[in-house]
Amino acid sequence: MTDSKQQIRGLGGNSDYMAVGGRADWRMLELGLVYSHQHNGDVAYIPDTNVTTQVTPVVFDANGLEVYARAGLGRFGLISGYTSNSPDVRDSLLNPNFRTRYFILGAEWFFAKNGKVYSESRIDIDSVSAAGEPGYSVFTIGFRYDFSWRASHQP
Repeated sequence: MTDSKQQIRGLGGNSDYMAVGGRADWRMLELGLVYSHQHNGDVAYIPDTNVTTQVTPVVFDANGLEVYARAGLGRFGLISGYTSNSPDVRDSLLNPNFRTRYFILGAEWFFAKNGKVYSESRIDIDSVSAAGEPGYSVFTIGFRYDFSWRASHQP
C-alpha cells in the first residue's frame, strides 16, 4: 500500500503559516493590510495531459498580500482592494509564471439598517494559474439582509 503523502508532489514536512496584519478605522475610512507566508500551505491540481480525468496534486510555498479600503459616505460606501499571491515555483509541473494579482472595486448602498445592495468587480492584472491559464475578471451584484431575533422582537 502506498502512502498518500508520497503521491503529492512537493510535500516535505508539515505546513507552516504566518500572517501579520492590521486595521485602521476612522470615521469615514477603513483600511486593512495583511501579509502572509506559507510553507507547504497550498496545493494546485495539475491536469494530466495523458488522462483527462486525472490530476496531480502539487504542494507549494507562497507569499501573499491583501490591502483593503472602504470609504463610508452616509448610506453609501466605496470599496477597493488589492490581492497578490506569489508562489515559490519549484516544481516543473507548475507554470513558471504562476501568480495571482487583481484589484477589487465596489460600491454599496444601505437601504435599511440591516440591508444593503452591493456591486463588486475583480479586475485581473496579470494572474496565471498553476497550469498556465490566464486570469479573468469578475463582476457581481448582490443583496444582503441581516436578520436578528433580538432586533425583530424588541418592544
